[in-house]
Amino acid sequence: MEDNTLFEDGFDENQPYISLDLDISDVRVIRECISQCAELCHHDPNKKENLKYLDDFLSRVILEYHFRVDE
Repeated sequence: MEDNTLFEDGFDENQPYISLDLDISDVRVIRECISQCAELCHHDPNKKENLKYLDDFLSRVILEYHFRVDE
């Protein structure tokens, strides 16, 4: 995946960002935790929205991984 496909509109290239190398099983665990947290996060709508965004993003990462591995 190219770096420029990861960033949304409004990304500030002058700000530092973190790049991680994770095994797909680690990504699945992180996604599961985020998904459960989003379901339980009733008190803060902004936090819930951010968690749902991360859940969706990690789901797409997992799908992309399987698409590339299964080729």
